[in-house]
Amino acid sequence: MQDTTRAWLENLPPPENALEKDLRAAQWFALSDQNLKDARTLQNAGSYASACFHAQQAVLMALNGFLLVSDGQAKRAHSIGEVVGKELAREEFAQFEPERLDRYYWGTRDPEAYEPSAIILRIFGRRDAEDAIRAAEGTIDILRNWAKELGFVRAD
Repeated sequence: MQDTTRAWLENLPPPENALEKDLRAAQWFALSDQNLKDARTLQNAGSYASACFHAQQAVLMALNGFLLVSDGQAKRAHSIGEVVGKELAREEFAQFEPERLDRYYWGTRDPEAYEPSAIILRIFGRRDAEDAIRAAEGTIDILRNWAKELGFVRAD
């Protein structure tokens, strides 16, 4: 990404009105749905590391959709832990431990994260993908329900 594009994204202004906020939130939730669908497809194809990565991304995108609905501003971050604040530290949310999915952001794509002899494609297996997808599904369902409670009608 070029520096000018990165700077623009980092300084993206909040939505100007409720319609723009809802449209952006709907886009985040749609992207979340697509990433979760991709995670399932990749898992079924045996591409477990990529499935884990897409599950993490699905949660991050749903978080941004929810944050737009609740705060009016998405957060630019690669880490679920960076985005989840004390306001989201509720028991029903914590049961899925979404922050643990952050290990799939770099760990599934960066050979520098491991010993030189490690093979990323063998580090993550079927159970990792199943667990990541299950955690993502539960977390996203909760975020959708919270968005609906706040009056967001496009959370489905």
